[in-house]
Amino acid sequence: MSIQSEQEFKTLITADQAAALQAALPFAPAFGQANTYYDTADFRLHKAGLGLRIRLFNTRLRKR
Repeated sequence: MSIQSEQEFKTLITADQAAALQAALPFAPAFGQANTYYDTADFRLHKAGLGLRIRLFNTRLRKR
């Protein structure tokens, strides 16, 4: 099992700034994802400062 930590940085930009960034940088195509969050009925994970999220991507389908 792997444990990952992530950080997000958010900022507001104008539509013109966004278009300039898209033209200047090689971004990967957009993708879809669905996030489902889980906890116990009495919120034990939340109270312990933990979270459990299952993230499904529509671009990562594994064939077995």
